[in-house]
This record gives sequence, structure tokens and C-alpha cells, in this order.
Amino acid sequence: MWGVTVFDQQAEEYDLWFEDNELILQAEVNALQTFIPSIGRGLEIGVGTGRFAASLGIELGIDPARRALQIARSRGINVCQAFGERLPFEACAFDYSLLVTVDPFVPDVACLLNEIRRVLKPNCPLILGMIDKSSPLGQMYEMHKDEDPFYKEARFHTTEEIITYLEQTGFKVLQTRQTITGISDAVASTEQVQGGYARDALQIQEGHGKGAFIALKAEKTATGYI
Repeated sequence: MWGVTVFDQQAEEYDLWFEDNELILQAEVNALQTFIPSIGRGLEIGVGTGRFAASLGIELGIDPARRALQIARSRGINVCQAFGERLPFEACAFDYSLLVTVDPFVPDVACLLNEIRRVLKPNCPLILGMIDKSSPLGQMYEMHKDEDPFYKEARFHTTEEIITYLEQTGFKVLQTRQTITGISDAVASTEQVQGGYARDALQIQEGHGKGAFIALKAEKTATGYI
């Protein structure tokens, strides 16, 4: 996974972003929330500092960044230091898995998805959150990523690219949702919220193609390419 060092050395700075952008975090959590099963054993791959796992009730997470895991543990998450491409779990060990904005930081997305598929039980879901490269915000991130220590080595994807990866590795995409439409506007109206986004920009909409943050629910199928 690219960028492990920066997420380790600057874990506190990364985690602080979510406090400074609480409404954006909540919009992303809301987009993922209804895809999360109410029962079963879940795993977050790339748990980071545990913001999403804690918000979504996921008790176990893995990440290669040691300092980030220490922060996640302080939020009550059981953690394990590992790479998503080499998960230290038996096959069919989990009822669902969560992957949030991890795809830009792995050199081989198909390898990661194959490994997630291995540890999922049959017909169980992978819930994936991502920044859509084709959205206005995604294009801005791509244009200025060299200026950001966390995104400098990132390779963003479009929703269609991730759907293709999922289908090629034995997943069936069931549903997509989106939020964060448009980009931050410093001269937004009185409806302005954190980061200059208008309040309706943080609402959850079905589908994809408008929002910067996309939540996908995909199900492990009977056949795959492992």
C-alpha cells in the first residue's frame, strides 16, 4: 500500500481533518450506513484511525499504519496491523467487510478485492466508499494531489472503473449511493455549511454520477477469479 509512512507519521493530522469537517464525515457515514448489515461479524480494511468503524459499529479493523491503529484502538476498535492484500484471516471468516477510500492507495486493486472476497462468506456484502475521480471534487483532488502529503501518491478511480474491478473479481454490484455534489464554494448562500458546501450538497442520493463520495454495495458471488 502506497502512503503508509505518511499515514503513520501524520496520523493525528489526518484524524483532525474529520473533526474540522464533521458534517462531511457524517454525510459519508450516512451514505454507507444503510448498506451495513445489522448483525454479523464485520471487518474494515484500511481502518485508519477508526472514524468509520466507530461510527458504523464495526468492531475489527486492519491497517498497515501503526500509529493510526493506536488511535483506532482508543475508539474501541479491535485492530490488527496488516495489508489488505494479505489478510491474516481464514477463508469465509466474515459476514461483511468495509473499504473506505482505500482504492487510491493500493498498487493492485484486483488483488485487494480478491483477498477481501476470500475472507467473506458466500453471498455476503462488501461495502465500499470512494472518491469518484470524474466528479468536480475528484478532479480537483487529482489536479492538486502533489500539494497534499496524503494524496501525493494516490491514484483515484472513477465509479465505473471500480465497478469493473468488482465484477472481474467475483462481486455483483447491488446498489450505489452518492453525496457531496459540486465543489466547495466560498461565496455560498446562508445555507452554507462546513467547507463552503451548501446543505443540500451533503444529502444522500441514489445512484452515482453526480456526487464526489460514492457508496457501493456489492455481493460476493459463487464464482470468482481467485
